[in-house]
Amino acid sequence: MGIATFICGLFSNDLYVQVWEKRLKVSNINTKKIYEIEPLMATETTTEGHRRVFKIGSSCKSLDTFKYQITNPFSHPRSLLADFQVAEKMLQFAFLEQHKSNFLTPAPRVIIHPMEKLEGGLTNIEKKAFRELCIGAGVRQVVVYAGPELSLHNIDFDKIKEKDDSVI
Repeated sequence: MGIATFICGLFSNDLYVQVWEKRLKVSNINTKKIYEIEPLMATETTTEGHRRVFKIGSSCKSLDTFKYQITNPFSHPRSLLADFQVAEKMLQFAFLEQHKSNFLTPAPRVIIHPMEKLEGGLTNIEKKAFRELCIGAGVRQVVVYAGPELSLHNIDFDKIKEKDDSVI
């Protein structure tokens, strides 16, 4: 861990991220603040040919689909993770929403919990994808959790981390 990540970590909180196909819920374990959003992202192509995020959330449904590409990164028939790049941007946005009052960009510790499409458990590939997704979104430590829903009032990041042999 670099010194900048360590310093940013001092000003961030632990987050519990629950992912459904039609819902993303990011709960701050320390403050109990909850940020919920429908995981839709509208992007537009700039004149230079780059994709730019225009809008996030359910308000994307009312946009012109000829001008904007609307994507749900968690909607795929076989897996919960469909578009890695869009999902990463969505998580970055949600993490910033949870740390709006902070002076520095956050580097939280995150428990990410896929809530559906878990028949047979998560494969190592799916676990790695969710870990990499969180790391790309700027976390300093991540645990992929697959089990019963955790209660926000008694989550202990370190205890959950002890049970996960693949923490980064």
